[in-house]
Amino acid sequence: MRILLAVPVPPQADGGGAIPVLLDAELRGLRQRHEVTLVTAVGDEPGEEEAVARLREEGEVHVADRRRPPPGGRRRRRQLRMATAWARGRWPWRTVWYADPGIQAILDRLGTEREFDVVAVEDSAMSVFRYPAGVATVYTHHEVLRSRPVTWNPGPPRRWPGWAFGELDWRRWERFQRQAWRQFDLVQVFSRRDAETVAELAPDVAARVRVDPFGLALPPRADPAREVAGTILFVGAFHHPPNRDAAIWLAHEILPAVLRRAPGARLRIVGSAPPPEVLALAGPRVEVVADAPRVQPHTEAAAVVMAPVRTGGGMRMKVLQAMAAGKAVVTTPRGTEGYTGFGTEPPLAVAEGTAEIAAATAALLEDDAARRSLGERAREFAERHHSPEAWAERQTAVFEEAREARRRGRMAEGPSVTVVIPTHQRREALRTVLDSLSRQSVGPDEYEVVVSVDASTDGTVEMLEGWEGPLRLRHVSPDTRGRAAACNAAVAAARGEVTIVLDDDMRVVPEFVERHRAHHPAGSRRCVLGAVPVELGPGSTHAARYVKDKFDLHLSRLSDPAHLALPRSFFTGNASLRTETMCSVGGFDDSFGIYGNEDVELALRLRGSGVELGYDPEALAWQAYDKDLGGLQRDTLAKGRTTVQLARSHREVFGDLRLASPDEASRPWLAARAVLLWATRRLPATSGVVFALFSLLEGLGAWRLPLFYRPVLDYAFWAGVDAALRESNDEGDLSNLAGELQRGPIDLLLHR
Repeated sequence: MRILLAVPVPPQADGGGAIPVLLDAELRGLRQRHEVTLVTAVGDEPGEEEAVARLREEGEVHVADRRRPPPGGRRRRRQLRMATAWARGRWPWRTVWYADPGIQAILDRLGTEREFDVVAVEDSAMSVFRYPAGVATVYTHHEVLRSRPVTWNPGPPRRWPGWAFGELDWRRWERFQRQAWRQFDLVQVFSRRDAETVAELAPDVAARVRVDPFGLALPPRADPAREVAGTILFVGAFHHPPNRDAAIWLAHEILPAVLRRAPGARLRIVGSAPPPEVLALAGPRVEVVADAPRVQPHTEAAAVVMAPVRTGGGMRMKVLQAMAAGKAVVTTPRGTEGYTGFGTEPPLAVAEGTAEIAAATAALLEDDAARRSLGERAREFAERHHSPEAWAERQTAVFEEAREARRRGRMAEGPSVTVVIPTHQRREALRTVLDSLSRQSVGPDEYEVVVSVDASTDGTVEMLEGWEGPLRLRHVSPDTRGRAAACNAAVAAARGEVTIVLDDDMRVVPEFVERHRAHHPAGSRRCVLGAVPVELGPGSTHAARYVKDKFDLHLSRLSDPAHLALPRSFFTGNASLRTETMCSVGGFDDSFGIYGNEDVELALRLRGSGVELGYDPEALAWQAYDKDLGGLQRDTLAKGRTTVQLARSHREVFGDLRLASPDEASRPWLAARAVLLWATRRLPATSGVVFALFSLLEGLGAWRLPLFYRPVLDYAFWAGVDAALRESNDEGDLSNLAGELQRGPIDLLLHR
């Protein structure tokens, strides 16, 4: 198989923590069986640069750089980006830290250059990216986290900000996990406990969860001659709370009980980044080794390895490493998770509670033969079930299952169409469109709806999570603001072969999904617009009536191919294309963060890649336009700015844009507009005054005048253009346009 393997850190057999170690085993095993393209990022952790160099010698690897820049502007921009991503989004900080934007650029490039049979995504931090469409996806969630009560021990005042941040961050995990699981065809976890937790937190995902314990590149067997009598070893990465809890429990309670039975016992605690409370455990019988460059010497010296874990999920690497080295391990029932699913009891000494654990440990310390026998059986167990080869065999079966389900179209969450809806602060309008989507002429298993919630605080998420209709409904929360980014986040989660992009203020006809789907057979490269007439009601604004008349005229012209080919004719409030086509051009350009032109920019890239544009008036979605004149003016101002942005990124279409005709108006109006633009440059509040004045006139009945809206919207557009042009020094057509807008009113009156 051709596998795209996406991992958060470079695989390392001797890496710090469990993740790089298990990733090393995964990569080794899969490369023996398959063609693997690895995507990762290099950070500042020790050994990562050297690991990347080794990986490049061994096979294909694509690496993003998330190392911290030196002090200066780049570092400040990175800090601002990450802080903004956390503050605006719903990602936990760990995800913000690892999910470098450079990874998405690599994935987009590979998606256009290569074909893959399966995408394997490791760790929750990698779940947020957009992967090649139409390819089977298998996501491995390393540890499932449950919600917990607030920990009311903030410590001294200097720690209060960090404590508050940590508690807020923890609250994000449960929703974030559910969102991640729902994006992939199959979900792997390492233990049965985690599978049960997934089923409890997201029952709709339970059928797609597979338990697949991880593997390890087996180390040499420990040399018995290097064992130091009475030595008890505990190993852990102390950024992980369960390891801190285990170390403290072991030193404070279990060790004293062991010493009463085995007075010669000594405890050695080895791990990365031990906090003050762990460092404070050091004493006459306890040694704390911080950030040891290698754990193997400590493992060889140990008579018994202990893993008294009583919290947390996932599977314990420390247990497997000790077993693979041929060491006797004492652990709790929680520590056996991931080792009990092979039809035989794992060769571990398992006990619960302080007294039982101490008794089991002391018994092994005092019985050399029993200890070494347990270690030998542990090594054999690791070789049989947890070698890279054994793990790769299990993974291959999961990958084949995902591919087969894709081929047969049997994936429970893999409908043929995904309706993508970006939304912001429109809960009730969204409820209307979802209700209409619930009554489609195609079966409910044939399409899904993915809502992308763009920083809404009006109860939208709660409404979606409580939805009880027949829809296959999911929601995502983009980390970047704006409609373009919201659409991309939803497309990344799409499982349908066809994607329909639909605005949140629509009401669709029963044949909506069926009409769109019919235009996109396998192998086609077409983008089809559906009709979006404005639907007026008793409460419709005067501005809505103006927009309706204008847009109805636009829709009447779309049947003309020449009109449809114009960039300004394109919209994505109701548009469909094959998902693979959307991904092949990179989706929307999410640098368009404010209203307007993100759809026109997409149309230019679609057309440039040979995608045919079409129009189906029967793929109908009625638009409930609810903005007043103030909202219309603000949108038009923003559209002026984004039209300049569009012209900068696609200079070849300048002549097709409104920018090419700044003087399409009467001389008196051009002179008046010049005065208004001059005033706006010197006093930005001018635009607000103009908008307020026209809103007042509208309220007095001026909207009845045939051309009432034209001057204020023309001013708003060119004010946005002028503001955007003044932010940068342009050349060519845009430079000439900037000069044209600077002309004075007298000049415009005398010289057209």
